[in-house]
Amino acid sequence: MSFVSEIFMQRFRISKSFLDLWQNYLDQFQSIFIFSRSQILFQMKLPGAQICIKYFMLTRNCQKNILTIQLINFMKQQNVIYQLIILTILVTNIGYSIVFPIIPIVADDKDLYKYEIGIIFAMFPLGNVFSSSLMANRELKKNTIIIGLATCSISYVLLELTNYLNGDYYFFITASIRFVNGIGANMAQVPSYALIPKLFPENSQQQIATLEMTGGLATVLGPLFGAAFSIFADYLEISSSLMTFLFMAITHMAIAILINIKMDKSLVETKKKQEFQFGIKDLFKNKQLLFLSFNYCLQVLVVMGSRTQLSIELKDTYLLPSYQIQLMFVTSTFVYLITAWVIARTQSQKQQQIFNVGLVFGAVSQFFYAPKVLNLPESPLIICFADLFRGSGFGIGCVLMMPLALITLHNSQKFRETSNLIGSALYLGCWSFGDFLGPLIFGALNDVIGFEKSCFLLASIQVIFLLFYFIYQYSNKSNKIGILIEEK
Repeated sequence: MSFVSEIFMQRFRISKSFLDLWQNYLDQFQSIFIFSRSQILFQMKLPGAQICIKYFMLTRNCQKNILTIQLINFMKQQNVIYQLIILTILVTNIGYSIVFPIIPIVADDKDLYKYEIGIIFAMFPLGNVFSSSLMANRELKKNTIIIGLATCSISYVLLELTNYLNGDYYFFITASIRFVNGIGANMAQVPSYALIPKLFPENSQQQIATLEMTGGLATVLGPLFGAAFSIFADYLEISSSLMTFLFMAITHMAIAILINIKMDKSLVETKKKQEFQFGIKDLFKNKQLLFLSFNYCLQVLVVMGSRTQLSIELKDTYLLPSYQIQLMFVTSTFVYLITAWVIARTQSQKQQQIFNVGLVFGAVSQFFYAPKVLNLPESPLIICFADLFRGSGFGIGCVLMMPLALITLHNSQKFRETSNLIGSALYLGCWSFGDFLGPLIFGALNDVIGFEKSCFLLASIQVIFLLFYFIYQYSNKSNKIGILIEEK
């Protein structure tokens, strides 16, 4: 590295990997083109353009009216890829939630039991978990995203065809399709998240938070789109499920085609095959990564489990009308999105401590869903208070889990080359596993001991494991970001 490069890195506080990423792209080309000052000023509006221009002015002794066309192409491609990633996250998460108002009604008309409907919904996150274990040890390729989106597109067409089935045939085939749908969605999302640290090494936390906000917004938009399609379908006198599933199939396939045309392979795919396979043994060997993953998964499990039963509790115990129940759910999601946005823009070096606060907020919030057990009055205001804490804690956890996992993996010599893909698969795998087990565990507890005692019990379990996690951090001095437990 040149002396000028070292001074530049210190001056603008950027890393060598940030410059190397551009340099590798520029080395593929030879031509240098001349641009006017007005064109340079226009290109400076692109992300990172001002820093890049200053760097190449210094390192290549360029005049103020000269800029390499390759640099401009890189910045344009970076922006295009990021927009495609956002579209991928948006449409796959809308597909996850848009079926919530559709499948239960269809299944009930076909006389399915309630537990069978629950199993159908559990198949999607189960497919996520299954594919996450496979995705962690694959090369990063854009074709994986395309195949995942195409799989989702086909699965929505097949879901519409299941309406012509009845009884056990409907149950087994619909559950199988949702499992495949979960695999396809994860095949699209894991590489998408893994691309963020590769394309944005300097502000990956902010970009990951943007994806989280996109995913959270999509889960809200899904049922709204479903309701809009239902109204429009009634006006056209056609099946609402036909319009909904056809829209999702076309949308997924259209984005897959866009990615195939617009996404540059040279900026996306890994050229080096990974030498080591990441498995469950490696997770247990790295205690820091194990505690991080387990506590995040437990937080997702508790939140998603109680959320599936909360609407029934608000209706039966607090006698709230339907619109107020929906408003409370939207409020919690809104707090989650705002918290994710704030954390993304917080330039703090204490990510681990902030993550700990999010876990504490999540655990404490669950206690307030059990006001009787705490000898508190049964008031919707207490539930609103719990929603605020839960939304903020969940927002912190979702934004910081993957960056913290990447720090641990990146400092490992064994998995440094594939840390982005492993971290992405681990993050989405923990979410999916919690999303799968949460409704099953909480539903079983709710049938035996009731809603409030179930919340209190799971919150207590969460607090116990948090204490173990904090004790581990203190004893190993791992509360500072970047600490790695060396592997044997």
